[in-house]
Amino acid sequence: MTLALCGTAFAAVQTTQTGTITISNAAKGITYNIYKLLDATVDGSAIAYTYGTDGVLPGTLATYFPHIEGTVNNVDAAAAAKATDPNQLSDNAIAAINTWLATATLAAEAQQGNGTAVSFTGLGYGYYVITSTQGTTPKITVATLNAATVTVVDKNDTEPTIEKKVKNAAGEWVEFTDANIGQKVQYKITAATANWHSPVAGGAQKQVKEYVIGDDLANSKLEIVSIDSVKVANSDITKYSTTGTTLFPVIVTWAENKGTTEL
Repeated sequence: MTLALCGTAFAAVQTTQTGTITISNAAKGITYNIYKLLDATVDGSAIAYTYGTDGVLPGTLATYFPHIEGTVNNVDAAAAAKATDPNQLSDNAIAAINTWLATATLAAEAQQGNGTAVSFTGLGYGYYVITSTQGTTPKITVATLNAATVTVVDKNDTEPTIEKKVKNAAGEWVEFTDANIGQKVQYKITAATANWHSPVAGGAQKQVKEYVIGDDLANSKLEIVSIDSVKVANSDITKYSTTGTTLFPVIVTWAENKGTTEL
């Protein structure tokens, strides 16, 4: 007797794990770049990180993303969980990431902020670093892509940073100096700021049309005599005025519909 067996074989198919990272508060006119530092594989609630095919991280990055002893490129799960938490990244880890970014390859095409949100699509699961052109020393944003869509918030502050210096008798710009009663004192205010402003996180961004800089002028012991010049990006601005002796409204001349109602 001959017994013939007929059956169907099922092969396990690994689904490609890809998704989208969205920056919810992307600033208008700012360029965002994204880089992939680690690969990731998700199995249910577990996520495993790997260095990639070569099993090597450049520079000192391996200090902050240590591999499992005895393996080639598997990142230690506990260390990875800490290192990939943006709230637990140390200053040294951030410095190491910034060094790596200098020669890193883009994981996707750069995106230009339009005042709402920008998205990077078709990304393989992994640990990503996002940079932007906002500010003189912009902060990095990190994200773990382990789902179809992950949303992150740009940590760069759109509020201005202001520095004031006073000129001393030697003609140097310093933090403070001595002056006699009745003597004129020259000082300058430098503000680093964005071109667009979002009133609330994720809110609609609006073009900055005017800044009002207030100064107590040594607790009202000084008064404004004159404003020598106002510059934006080394270009002279001629439309400005003073209100009383303490406020300096500076109107950005190339903005449309000038005024303060939309700030």
